[in-house]
Amino acid sequence: RAYATQETELSQLTTALESKSLEVSELRAQLVKMEDRVQRAERGGESAREEAQRRAEVAEAEAAGLRDELRDKARLLREKESEVEGLQKHVGHLKVERDTTLDRLQRRESQEEHDKALLRKESEARRGAA
Repeated sequence: RAYATQETELSQLTTALESKSLEVSELRAQLVKMEDRVQRAERGGESAREEAQRRAEVAEAEAAGLRDELRDKARLLREKESEVEGLQKHVGHLKVERDTTLDRLQRRESQEEHDKALLRKESEARRGAA
């Protein structure tokens, strides 16, 4: 049951990780577009210089905000990757525990079968001697 919960959580974290990676890629694309807009504005004519400057400032402020958001997303991504790694280790330990428990149960069942066979033989030997 705990294994299934861990598997579910691992799946959810992996999905979240993929989603965050996609968000980071989209933010990078937006940043490139904004920088292109700034460059086009800067190449504009003298009459458009003030407008280009205003748009450049807006774009730079947006880019700064996006860079901050990108940095936060990257940090969150690293945290999620770390969580996933921890969960993978935990799942590995659970698998080892499960395998060990199954091995013990199989050995116990085998020993019980062996003991029953010995008791039957002893019982048959006593009947044969009587």
